[in-house]
Amino acid sequence: MKLPTLFYWTTLLLLFLLLITHPLFSKEDPIIEEPEEERQVTGVFDRVENEYAVILIEEQQTEILTPLTILPPGSKAGVLFTIRIGDFTEVVEIDETATEKAEETTSTLMLRLKEKAYKKEKRNN
Repeated sequence: MKLPTLFYWTTLLLLFLLLITHPLFSKEDPIIEEPEEERQVTGVFDRVENEYAVILIEEQQTEILTPLTILPPGSKAGVLFTIRIGDFTEVVEIDETATEKAEETTSTLMLRLKEKAYKKEKRNN
């Protein structure tokens, strides 16, 4: 076989392999995806970065960025949200009960730390 002929057949074979492995010719339809099952999770408003709220979702160990303008009124760092996750992610509402519980837990822990530091300082003097 001459070199140009070998090149021709090799190129033709590669094109054929690319063609039959292309997603358009696969059995699965890549354009139509099954909708993701909708579920609700809790996320905490962690911080603001460039006009976006960074919300941590512990359940998924991930964070999402949401424009500040679409957050519910009263949103601030430390607030817990109910978030709907499906085909898209949506901050539904502020979870008042969970936020109050988290604030109480944080206050209790801070108080314990301050007491511990005070006792340690008192022992050293």
